[in-house]
Amino acid sequence: MIYLSKIYVDDPGSNITLRNFPETGEYDSTARIDRVKTLDGGGVLSHNGTSCVDRDFEVECRVSEAEAAVLKLFHENGILLRLSFWEGSFKAYIFRLNIQRDGAAAIVFYFKEKLS
Repeated sequence: MIYLSKIYVDDPGSNITLRNFPETGEYDSTARIDRVKTLDGGGVLSHNGTSCVDRDFEVECRVSEAEAAVLKLFHENGILLRLSFWEGSFKAYIFRLNIQRDGAAAIVFYFKEKLS
């Protein structure tokens, strides 16, 4: 289950539970690596770790008309969300939202920070 809610809840109905997501959630992350060429033809690599903010989290699911309306509200108003799923709880924004007429949705989240 994937749960979305506003960080600062000021009205009822400001959360969504996504259930139909069979192709969602693979781990995909990039490392913060600097690469500098040296004058002798070599190079220097510096591995500066990884962070959840370097990840995109993509969800493909089905949503109802009411859920689609809430997702559009979150996306269009740039609302900071609490995104909770099997890896933990994160502060996140919806980066890309695609909802088809039949309720099929593709959502890309960008993480701001990990909460737990």
